[in-house]
Amino acid sequence: MPEISVNIPAFNAGKYIEQCLNSILVSQEDLEILVLDDGSTDDTASIVQSVSLRDLRVKLLQFDNQQGVAAGRQKLLENSTGKYILPFDADDIMLPGWIPKAKGYLDENPHIEVVYGKCRFMSNDGLPLEKTIGSTYSRINCYVCHPVPQGSVLAKKELFLKVGGYMKTSESGKCVMEDFFTWCRMMLHSKMVFIDSFAFLYRDHEQQMTKKTHLFKDAMTFIQEYLINQNKELTNSLLAGTATVPNSQLDKNTAIFVIGALIKSLKMPTDRVKYLLDLAEQIDPNDYGVYVKRYEFFKAIGRDRAAIGAAKALINFEGEDYYPRMMGHFLMTNYYQSIRDRENFDIHEREYTKYFKAYTDLEKDLALEEALV
Repeated sequence: MPEISVNIPAFNAGKYIEQCLNSILVSQEDLEILVLDDGSTDDTASIVQSVSLRDLRVKLLQFDNQQGVAAGRQKLLENSTGKYILPFDADDIMLPGWIPKAKGYLDENPHIEVVYGKCRFMSNDGLPLEKTIGSTYSRINCYVCHPVPQGSVLAKKELFLKVGGYMKTSESGKCVMEDFFTWCRMMLHSKMVFIDSFAFLYRDHEQQMTKKTHLFKDAMTFIQEYLINQNKELTNSLLAGTATVPNSQLDKNTAIFVIGALIKSLKMPTDRVKYLLDLAEQIDPNDYGVYVKRYEFFKAIGRDRAAIGAAKALINFEGEDYYPRMMGHFLMTNYYQSIRDRENFDIHEREYTKYFKAYTDLEKDLALEEALV
């Protein structure tokens, strides 16, 4: 059996699928590539069959009628034989070196069940764009910032099965964010390790489901309500202000997710929001998203000094990841811009310039680092 199953749902992907497959087939890893043709009306299936004739690692599965991406990914998971699963999209391009790097990390660290990296955007014509995605995640802030690019994820199949595989985020067939929903359930049980390397090129075009804003919002609401409803006792204790720091890591992870969902979806008294944020920091002081939420909360209620304290905590955040520090400088820039425009004091102008420069310097350092990759 192969070590890795690369799973690709495809619907009318004839324009891109061969380039996608070729980008993966250059890997020397022991892998299989499963492509699920989701009732395409173009030549997707025939192209995949043609590629499979010259490389037996490629296998074609088919739905007679379109059933949607969540059903497609679940069907692929059920038919996978690899120890590790790498979910991919039919219009993206894998970058050389990512698969062995990700697999090597998991092989060397058997206690880790899932890793992910970064992606760079490209135009519909395949031209590289400046935009990138991928950084350490925050459980409490994940409903706002989603930093796990799907095509970079490599996870043990047993973890996918433990969390129930892929689930729909809508009663209709037009599901989006089925990947994010899966990562949320994975993060309840396991640590997702970020590897600071580019994994693939993400094709940015208007036909993507994630471009449909109303579907995106509906899916996010569904996921938040799912996490709240699946943890009624915890939710009630959080809303009542009686919850304490859980003992097990699973319960701690769950509490952080539910706190984030409650803050995002409900209007609550300020004292209850502060209680939830204080509890979240006690549960996981290393979740940088807590300080982002603190900044937003204190700024909204006019407690500027506390908001600045939260932003500065991000600037001084320990660790190698640039993202919390960059976010801290961004929030300080945002703060001084708002009061500079309102009060027009020279000191605010100086502070704004200082933090804006620090933020842009971090961006430039990141861009230079990425250009060398």
